Amino acid sequence: MSTNGWLGTTTDDGTPVVVPIDDLRPHEIASSWCWCRPFEDEGVIVHNSMDQRELFERGERKAS
Repeated sequence: MSTNGWLGTTTDDGTPVVVPIDDLRPHEIASSWCWCRPFEDEGVIVHNSMDQRELFERGERKAS
């Protein structure tokens, strides 16, 4: 399932994962390691985007 530039999926063991769609670099979903240093939030593994879209969505950064 995808919404607003993010894709919800699961790992091979069924762990929920959220990754950015069409990011500048591919993400490693199947492994516990990814260049973006994903974090766990209430049992969901959340990947960070290279284009930093999550900072805009959370209001931590504004468009220049």
